Amino acid sequence: MKDIHWNLDSFMEIGSRHLVCEDYVLVDQVKQAVIICDGCSSSPHTDLGARILAHCARRVLLDNRLECYDLGRQVVNRAWQVLESMDGHLSQSSLDATLLIGYVVGQSIRVFIYGDGMVAARDLDGNIDIRVFILQVMPRDI
Repeated sequence: MKDIHWNLDSFMEIGSRHLVCEDYVLVDQVKQAVIICDGCSSSPHTDLGARILAHCARRVLLDNRLECYDLGRQVVNRAWQVLESMDGHLSQSSLDATLLIGYVVGQSIRVFIYGDGMVAARDLDGNIDIRVFILQVMPRDI
């Protein structure tokens, strides 16, 4: 049985119409998880919202491994609690972002996408699998 090895490469660039980068990436080597958030450029302060969502997702993953809808619900609930604790300093729309969560399950990598995005994976034999997700909530084992 082959072990799964992570090789994460990320690149974020500030859009030409943006003052700040609205993307955020977290990697947890111990839990073998990656969390990527892409803030919505048409909503205010999604750079902060992306960070809030990512850290809430990491906290939920540290607590347990859930199925798609439960995981998403718990992440959003935590993020709402953070916003509420900020006494209105950030609007609800700051959480407008695509959230991608991936983690190892046995010999697969489970990927949850809340929003739109693409996942590309290469196995140890060199086979490449690309999945494109458009405005769906789709758990997938790759």
